[in-house]
This record gives sequence, structure tokens and C-alpha cells, in this order.
Amino acid sequence: MVYVDGDNDLEPFALSDVNEIEAASLPQNIRVSALVDRTPGESSADGNWTDTRYGLISSDTNLNHISSDLTSWGERNMGDPATLTEFINAAALAAPADNYALVIWNHGGGIRGVAWDDSSNSANLSLNEVSQAIAASNVTSFGMIGFDACLQGVLDQAYALRNQTNYLVVSEDTEPGDGWDYTNWLSIFQQSTPSALQVATQAVNSFESFYRAQGNNQVTLSVVDTVQVGGVATAWSSFAQAVTTAGRSAIQTLHSSSSSALSFQDNTYVDLRSLMSNFMQLNAVANLDTSAQNVLTALSSAVVETGGLTTASGLTVYLPDSSHNGYLNSSEFPVVDLTGVSDFYSAYWA
Repeated sequence: MVYVDGDNDLEPFALSDVNEIEAASLPQNIRVSALVDRTPGESSADGNWTDTRYGLISSDTNLNHISSDLTSWGERNMGDPATLTEFINAAALAAPADNYALVIWNHGGGIRGVAWDDSSNSANLSLNEVSQAIAASNVTSFGMIGFDACLQGVLDQAYALRNQTNYLVVSEDTEPGDGWDYTNWLSIFQQSTPSALQVATQAVNSFESFYRAQGNNQVTLSVVDTVQVGGVATAWSSFAQAVTTAGRSAIQTLHSSSSSALSFQDNTYVDLRSLMSNFMQLNAVANLDTSAQNVLTALSSAVVETGGLTTASGLTVYLPDSSHNGYLNSSEFPVVDLTGVSDFYSAYWA
């Protein structure tokens, strides 16, 4: 299932990726459903329709024309969780399966969510709305959920979906407009019956290979084992509590660690391994080193594949230098509800 929100400036890339899916050589027992939303004024290709269309993808090697029979659903708001729920249900009804995967395609905003729809007043799906849409559908658990979108490799996203998929495929950094390499990703199904982990890993490996061939080794994409995500969140919570308890000196050490760590989107999303490693180098308090090491151990168990930038660990934490009280006060961010995390951010931003 591919939820293609092209109702924005990414529309040309949306059409290109649907063509890549059509170009994949799939066995008859593998079906791909797509919901494709377009926007006026970006691309005139394929009849220049601007509504929202759904259908099963058919095979076609013409990368300049979508030949799949997509039926109009009228103009839908892709930023409405009800639309995602309806798509999942329609896809499962049209092609019942033993195993399902879901890809959400669009802009990603990290903790702000995904799937901005310009024709619907720029509505988008929050982290919790993605989870709620899945919970309301007839497919409440997936083998893999992927985000062909920027910045969704943040711990908050993984934690929100930890009980709804076996594996998560996400990017710590922004993604190039071309996004995933769908043709080569889906080639995994030419094998006998790949596992969910193999499917997720192929998404990362094909993505890495596509951009490496263009001389770009700076992209990020990772596979996260959601069974282990709770352990990362718990370790992060314990570390946050320990730093807060240790006082201002430890907070300042963490600020210094963050400023020199690998980070993305103007130092807003900080690579978790880089942050903890830097902290352990600068810190002089033994129990804090233990807490940081526990985060690294949990992270190592959770991230099972990475591609692209070798220094990226696969998950970030939201750690901007300036305060964001909405992050603390919103029920949208379950990581903040973990013991001590809200107090930690208040101290960090004091």
C-alpha cells in the first residue's frame, strides 16, 4: 500500500514514483495499491487530473506514463486520518494478503508529522493521527511501515508506531525529491518469499545504491525493529532523568555534546548515537556515562540496517537549542509522557 500525497510541490516526483512501481516486475501474488492525490499547477502529465485516485498498480515499463487504472475518489484531504483509514481498508479489500506493508509518501516534518495537502488548507497527518488511522482500519498491524519522507527517523515517530508494525523504514535527514527507488526495492519480490525484514532492508539498500550511483553518500535511511523501540525510549527517559538530577553542569555538557553532534534540520534533530558518544567523551560523572551507554546499547538493538551516511545511527531525538513549549504540552508526543522527559526538556531549555 502506497499513500502518495502529491497535492503539493512534490507532484512531479509522485508521478515518477508511481511509474517506478509500475516498472517493477512483480509475481502475481504480490499486489501494490496506491492512492494518488495531485495538485493544480505543478505537472500537466498524464491528463493533468488534479483529484485523488485509487487503484491497483499494473505492470508497465513506460516510465513517462501511468497506465494503471486509477479510479477517482473526488478531491480528498490526504492530511485527514480518515482518508488513510479508507485507503488501507480499500487496499485490503481489493487485494487480501497474509502480510501487508504501508508506505506514506510526501513531505515529512519530523515531530510535526507528514502528508501536507495543499488543496486542503495544508492539512497534514500528525504522528498520532497516522497511528490512529491505522488503528481505525481493518489492518491494525503491518510487517513494515515506511516513510518516503523527510525527517521521520525521530524517536517520537518510531515510538508512536511501535505496536503497529514489525519494522519501520525512516530517514533521519531530509530526502532528495526522487525519494525511494521503487523499481529496485520491489525487485525483492522476485525472490521466493521475502520476510518483512528483508523487504524493509531492500528499501534501504536500493535507496543507498540509487544515490551512491549519483555520487551522493549523504542520504540517510534505516530499518528500525519496533520491538526494541520501547527499550530505546526507556533508556532515553532514564538518561534524561539522570541528567536533570545531576544539575546544570550536566545540562551544559549535553548542550556541548549536541552542538558538535551529527544533526539535521538546523540542529533540531540530533543523531542519538553521536549525541551519546559525545556526551560520554565530555562527561566526568560515572553514573551518567552508564545511562548514556544504556541508550547506545538499546539503539544498537533497535536499528538493524542503515544506508547512506555512515555516521548516522538510524534514529534521532528532537533536541533544538531553543524552547518549544508545544512539544511539552501536546498529547501528540508520547515520548514526552515518559517519566522525567518533560522535566528534562524544561531544564534543558531553561
